[in-house]
Amino acid sequence: MWIVDWNHIFPIDARSAWSMTATAIDRQRGILVPSIAEIAATMMIGAERRIDVTAANISNLNTPGYRTHRVFSQIIDQRSGQQVDSEVFARPNRSLALLPTGGQFDLATDADTVLAVRGPGGVLYSRSAQLHRDQDGRLVDGQGRALQSSDSDDLAITAGSVTVSGDGTVIVDGQPQGRIGLFSLASANTGRAELSESGSVQQGMVAGSDVDLGDEMLELNKASRMAETGAKLFQLHDDLLAKTASQLGSISK
Repeated sequence: MWIVDWNHIFPIDARSAWSMTATAIDRQRGILVPSIAEIAATMMIGAERRIDVTAANISNLNTPGYRTHRVFSQIIDQRSGQQVDSEVFARPNRSLALLPTGGQFDLATDADTVLAVRGPGGVLYSRSAQLHRDQDGRLVDGQGRALQSSDSDDLAITAGSVTVSGDGTVIVDGQPQGRIGLFSLASANTGRAELSESGSVQQGMVAGSDVDLGDEMLELNKASRMAETGAKLFQLHDDLLAKTASQLGSISK
């Protein structure tokens, strides 16, 4: 039995023909062209990722300082042609409205700066945080994630009257006890956050979320259509295999 792949012919056995999701080879350019099954699988995985990210956005509709995330697709490997998804802020340049709360551990940064909190899942960045002192003196949010200092350590302070200056210095009963890490929003969006030289923070304020419920519904519809297209491609792949097997069976007779 023979499988024809554009301008090349490869001998394989009958069992391999059924299990094979062959990839066309472009020898002149040295790249691999994904098969129908691979494209379908990529679309299904991408749709699932988009649904997960959109669900997270909706769940954080009222989370202070939360920025909408989007899945950005890019081809990064010409040898395989496979699509790789990365997560970015949807509207990194949109300013978030600041809302006064009066809480001594409620913090909000300027539009170009973010705070960092560390938890079991790693470091997260946000323009705003509502914190409290835990039993170890660390400033943590409602999920137990610790606010990071300018030295990238968990920021811990003693009990007392707390004042936070614009540059992030935390003063307790008139004594400086640490400095909040203020990171550049642009660098945080790349996954390599760097301290901001001009960043500022305000005490007793929180930043609102930039999640738009209407936009998230559109994203869910896009993901649904992508999943449907992937399912149709899988069906097309199965139909082509069945047709090919039938034709090859007729030829062998």
